[in-house]
Amino acid sequence: MLDTEGHGGADDEDEEELLPGGWSSLEARAELIAKLAPCREDEQQPRMEALLDLRDMSTVPENWEPLWGDGELRAALLKCSDPPDPDHGKNPYAEEEEEEPPTDMVRMLAISVILNLAACEVNSAAMREDHTLRHALVCLCDSCHLADLRRRCFLTLSLLVLAGACEDPSDDHVPSRPPTPKACDVCGICPCVCRAGEKVWRNSDQELCEAWLQGAAADAPAQNRVNVLGALATLAVLSTARPEKIWGNRCVRRTIMVAAAPGEPGDVRRSALSALCA
Repeated sequence: MLDTEGHGGADDEDEEELLPGGWSSLEARAELIAKLAPCREDEQQPRMEALLDLRDMSTVPENWEPLWGDGELRAALLKCSDPPDPDHGKNPYAEEEEEEPPTDMVRMLAISVILNLAACEVNSAAMREDHTLRHALVCLCDSCHLADLRRRCFLTLSLLVLAGACEDPSDDHVPSRPPTPKACDVCGICPCVCRAGEKVWRNSDQELCEAWLQGAAADAPAQNRVNVLGALATLAVLSTARPEKIWGNRCVRRTIMVAAAPGEPGDVRRSALSALCA
């Protein structure tokens, strides 16, 4: 039997006191943030190692609010989760070399950190208003990305939706059949090219809702479907939610009805019926 009596105080004194967010020092923070900077695809290893360290820190509840509240760290983290830009490298007039986009593995680690931090109500309330984050999550739900990356995006969106990120996803005002395109009054071209080259943002409530519901599509893994449909059922009964706006989205109606149909996995059907009854 070990003799531990009388040694606790000395050990406590030797323990290093961490800074808010779990940092051992300001130098360690600065070093990690520097490693998160954009880099070439064959130089991503230090970036991924830094994200792994950050992911470990983000599992400690006391670190959640300070980490997301750190503006410099937050910007670096969002840069790591940048979705692909279809126009990357296509501008022949660019004066400076464009930054290399992150790989899907880097994006997945960054979204893992964001998912952990979104468990804090203060953070999720701030995240729901972050247009850059909303855009990244919507784009990374596309089927061209890694399944594990998409799963983390669906889980993160579930937390943000429950925090109020999807107040009015209704699309009933949008015609079922798009009107016939007309020539633009300004450029005279159809389709309009007035904003050609500008970044296309995908962060509206409707786009966010429909990206999230890809996790409950018929071809999605059953556990993803249960998670999304369960969050949808919870959303429908929240006092802050507007059920008529949620049901006003065609994708919501279609997803629930498909998932509730006979022949679907039992857990999926139960979750869909719960959402329908809510």
